[in-house]
Amino acid sequence: MKKWTFLVASAMLVGATPVFTGCIDNDEPEGINILRKAKAELIIAKKVVEEAESLRVKAEATKLEAEAKVQEAEAELRKAQAEKVKAEAAQVAALTESEKAKYAAEIAEIEARIAQSKAETEVAIAAAESARQAAEDAHQQALAEMEKAKNTLSVEERATIEMYQKRYDDAATEYNTRYIAYTTAQSEYVKALAAAEKGQNNVQYTRQLEKNVITQQENVELKKIALEEAEAKLEEVKAYVPGALAVKLTEAQDKWNDIQDELNALNVKIAEERIKNDAEYKKQADLQKAYNDLMTTEDAKIYAKPLTIELPTIGIPGYQEGKYEIIEEKVYGFHVDKDGEAIASNSHNGYVTAVGQVKNFISGLTSKQLDKDDQAWTQASINEMTAELKGLQEAYDADLKTWQMAVDGYNSGNGTVYSKYVGYNPLINRINNYNTSVEKLEPLRVDWIAKTEAKDVAEQAWIDKTGFGEHSAWAIYNEANNKAQEEYESVANNMYNGAEKDGTAWAAYRATAQTLYNAVYKAQEDMRVAENKISLLEEKLAQNPTDEALKAQLDAAKKELGADDTEGLRKVYAEASKNRNEGLAKAAKTRDNAIAIAERERDLALAQASKDYTNHNIDWTATNGIDPAFVAELKKNYEEADAAWIKADELYQPAKEAAITLHNEMSEAYVTLKENVLDDLSGTSFVGSSYPVVIENGLNIGYYSLSSIVDDREAQTFDIKDLVINSKNFVIVASRVLYGLPSMIDKSNDQQYNNIINGLLNAERITPLEKAELDKIIIAEHYLTDREYEAPTWYGFYGSFGNKLAKERDIAYAKAFINEQPTIDAVLATLNEYLTDLEAQKDAQGEVVLEAYNNCDEQNEVVKELEAAFEPERRELSMKSKLQGKLVASIEGAMEAEGTSDEAKRDEAAIKSLIETWTTNVKDAKDAEFSAGTQLQIAEKTLEAWNNELIDAADAKKVLMDNAKYYLDIAKTTVDNTAAELQMILERIGVSTKE
Repeated sequence: MKKWTFLVASAMLVGATPVFTGCIDNDEPEGINILRKAKAELIIAKKVVEEAESLRVKAEATKLEAEAKVQEAEAELRKAQAEKVKAEAAQVAALTESEKAKYAAEIAEIEARIAQSKAETEVAIAAAESARQAAEDAHQQALAEMEKAKNTLSVEERATIEMYQKRYDDAATEYNTRYIAYTTAQSEYVKALAAAEKGQNNVQYTRQLEKNVITQQENVELKKIALEEAEAKLEEVKAYVPGALAVKLTEAQDKWNDIQDELNALNVKIAEERIKNDAEYKKQADLQKAYNDLMTTEDAKIYAKPLTIELPTIGIPGYQEGKYEIIEEKVYGFHVDKDGEAIASNSHNGYVTAVGQVKNFISGLTSKQLDKDDQAWTQASINEMTAELKGLQEAYDADLKTWQMAVDGYNSGNGTVYSKYVGYNPLINRINNYNTSVEKLEPLRVDWIAKTEAKDVAEQAWIDKTGFGEHSAWAIYNEANNKAQEEYESVANNMYNGAEKDGTAWAAYRATAQTLYNAVYKAQEDMRVAENKISLLEEKLAQNPTDEALKAQLDAAKKELGADDTEGLRKVYAEASKNRNEGLAKAAKTRDNAIAIAERERDLALAQASKDYTNHNIDWTATNGIDPAFVAELKKNYEEADAAWIKADELYQPAKEAAITLHNEMSEAYVTLKENVLDDLSGTSFVGSSYPVVIENGLNIGYYSLSSIVDDREAQTFDIKDLVINSKNFVIVASRVLYGLPSMIDKSNDQQYNNIINGLLNAERITPLEKAELDKIIIAEHYLTDREYEAPTWYGFYGSFGNKLAKERDIAYAKAFINEQPTIDAVLATLNEYLTDLEAQKDAQGEVVLEAYNNCDEQNEVVKELEAAFEPERRELSMKSKLQGKLVASIEGAMEAEGTSDEAKRDEAAIKSLIETWTTNVKDAKDAEFSAGTQLQIAEKTLEAWNNELIDAADAKKVLMDNAKYYLDIAKTTVDNTAAELQMILERIGVSTKE
């Protein structure tokens, strides 16, 4: 015996699951060997995907970390420099000139270190970006290979794979979410480092930290109240006795009503206090409205100032001499928030759009700019592009020749234009040979069909006269065939292959498999619960390292789980896995044996039925008392018709096979001619494009014409004039390669555009397009009516003609930045000055909004202070109301769930359920209190460190980043554990993971 080796790598844990196989004999069939190799290719492909994904993620993280590193280095060095200057500022006046020079040199050294660190890290960033892109390319290629390999599996195998990988997918999704949160926090940290040195926004950030401490303190108080209330509720339900639960429900409802009355009374007091201090509340509302208006009303909206540029002659394609209106007056409006950022309204951000308009114009002017500081290098680049243009011109000339040939061929109406190509004469000969064979075949086909119909009529006469249709040869054969198939399917039906239900073999196998898997799943869930319990106890013990009770609980939990497969729950899981693997193998063997036997019995029955049908066309013995003379006449008529059919069939079938052979030869000859024509005329332009699909079928020599012969229908003849490379389709293909046209875009409102496109579509256009015509097409297709200068940027999408024009455009760009540099620089300076003014306008408004926000925030504090005396009581009553309502709902739910006519019996079960519910509630409340305490500690430490000036705003972002990294590590551990579990399952069933 030998086991299948299913090559499984760690990468398989990302997107695949094993296909369980049984044991087979050493004499392995070749088909099985091929299937096994195909599965191995899938798993290896998945490994490549995993490795590529890992490299890609790692490269992205490396790039972010490199960026953070350079910003951290700059911040630390600036901090050192600032501290040094501050400490020695008082002594500077007393220093000698030499000492001042010494300190100046030290400061210069610090700045040099900053520059060096930045330069080194920028190199690292560039390398990381290169690695990231390479990893991304490898990842995409690996995904494609995986999909290719995946196609080698059956539907059932792929379904099984997807079922087993779901557990890991869930863990991986959680990890991806945490990873995104971590990289976001990391990015925010980098931004904070780059934004400003310590001191910027100090007041606002301090207030934010102080508010957070207060919020966390209030949260801790609430969680303590919630815990006390939950514990009280648990003790209360423990004291309930059967038969009195309805009374307790009423009491609980009454208590909830009492708490509501207290809340209502408190709200009346708060309302009275608000009336007493109405002026402060009115001031709060007014300030809030003023702040909201600044970010919402039309009057507060800022509009980008109009911008019109008057260009002189600069030699850049598309940018002719004249005026260009870039920003229209009162079009691009926007509001600004307190952070000085423009706000989108109805998914439209006027500031961003206005900036984009200007930057797009700048980009158009500079997108092909080479090195303006090295004109010799630019001239060398122009020389290189001029050489490249020569090749593009040659490609254009070849494609133009193809297009003209296609137009001429279509307009001439015959195929002689292609007669000079190898394959033309053989195709003509094979078309003639095939047409001749069809002319001979047709009368034989007609006679054969007539004889077939006569034979069928004679058999039907027997059926009609005797009334025993079930005794016809076909009926007898069909009945035997159906019975054999039904008996086979009753054993071998597999519902995953489209069957309505399982046959006996599959049903028994799946029942066994479900029982075995249930045992494994239960053991696995028990382990998971134990592991989560251990994790929680470890976290609590980290906060209270001297708590002996926690230590004892942790030891007991670890003992329950077991150290390895020989102890505790791990042993139970290992034994369940072993039983499952052995049981599955045995069940599969039993299933396959039963199916094999059923298959042999079916094949024997089908063979016998076929033999009976061939030897006994009609069961003439089934006369059941009918006149023998009448039976003899019917038999004579049928045998004469059958003999005539046999003779017709002997003449028809050879002629039919000959026509099929000639049809295939003709089809092959057409393919040869078509390839020779396209290769010669177009080089690689056609072969490398997606356009030849429209001429793929040739003379319609394909499935339909061949099936007409095979299915005994009238055959189709062909003419050389039907050549598709001589048709309008070929003209369209040639137009697409040459011009990228027609694109089939409907521009019925643009007559000039439609005239050009229709001319190409109908082969009426016999002269090449001019550059001005292509510009017109681009402007129409890309809606550039108000930005016609952008047309040259689209040349590369318009065939070999467009490629040639694009290179000519690039050369013109480069020359313009040699010949017209000062003029272009002056235009760019005007545009950049506009952007600077627009940003200053936005920032000024941001200061106004920030002042309004601070005024509003300060008044909110005043109002909050007025209500401070009531707030603790309100929070406590609200929490009590919430938990009392929860108690009422839990009692009602327990009573309904245990509904029975026996009240005492119902209450006994309901009380047990209530105790379980509130025990869980108490546990959740304890966990919530612990979490709230942890958050308060973090908030207090953050505020303390800030107040002690140990950290700055960027360091606060780093705390958030570190927290995100902590949760990312937890998620990674979960992914690894899940992967290990899946791999352990594979190994325990005998699946190799060596490769």
